[in-house]
Amino acid sequence: MGFHSISYAGMKIFDAPIESTIGGIEVDLASAPITPGEYRLELDATIGGIEIYLPSYVTFTIEGSAAIGGQDVHEPDKPISIHFVIDGGVGGLDIYRL
Repeated sequence: MGFHSISYAGMKIFDAPIESTIGGIEVDLASAPITPGEYRLELDATIGGIEIYLPSYVTFTIEGSAAIGGQDVHEPDKPISIHFVIDGGVGGLDIYRL
């Protein structure tokens, strides 16, 4: 019940279903890197909503739905484009998509 984060649970977050009888479930997968692979995450909220936060590089599918309530995927309204101008000397450049 409550907030579940890969930062706190690590990859064990995928090991067992996350369940809440009364109260919503919030899952934050955006705050830490996820090891490459395919995963299944079972979420069961009897009374209360489910919020999931994903990094932009994760693709997903949804199986099932709520008996009462909608299902929304919130994508940014406008694409964002950033042009980086790099003048580096010694050292690399790392860009991470979160």
